[in-house]
Amino acid sequence: MGLSSTSTVQSHLNTLEKFGYITRDANKNRSITVVNMPDVPALEMDEETHEVTSSPEFNFLEAGLRRVPLIGTVQAGLPVTAIENREDEFVLPTALLGSSECFLLRVRGESMRDIGMYEGDLLIVRNQSTANNGDIVVARIDDEATVKRFYKESDHIRLMPENEEFQPIITRNCVIEGRVIGLIRDHI
Repeated sequence: MGLSSTSTVQSHLNTLEKFGYITRDANKNRSITVVNMPDVPALEMDEETHEVTSSPEFNFLEAGLRRVPLIGTVQAGLPVTAIENREDEFVLPTALLGSSECFLLRVRGESMRDIGMYEGDLLIVRNQSTANNGDIVVARIDDEATVKRFYKESDHIRLMPENEEFQPIITRNCVIEGRVIGLIRDHI
């Protein structure tokens, strides 16, 4: 199915159970019963092109889901110009996202690998312009973006990598584009 861990599967099952689509027997492993099918399908496939699109009748919010755009890549290394094109969109549980606007960015580089953020991972980023010390943020310096741990210090901001092979970025001017709230690994 392309899922990276059992915890991802568990999260999806919890969401389906929360919204009444399945029940599980706590005394039996792998005991799942479908109890409520949606009235309309969430996705439709064009029979000629095989392109999959969202069904216009399906209510994602009612089902506890939201569409989140993948808008490009962000460098986990030295800052580079961020690529901001709406490439795709993913449907994610609202329980994971909260009520804030979010977007996805694909990681390029190795500067955050010591906390398990690898090349090709998708970052779930909450769109916000502020950060607390220690938050993992997408920061823009001039027209270049990077993902790092944020620290506001006396007269500057320190953007700290999570890989000792990389140096911190010290700057007086950076814009916080968002705070990383999750990670999706859609590859092995």
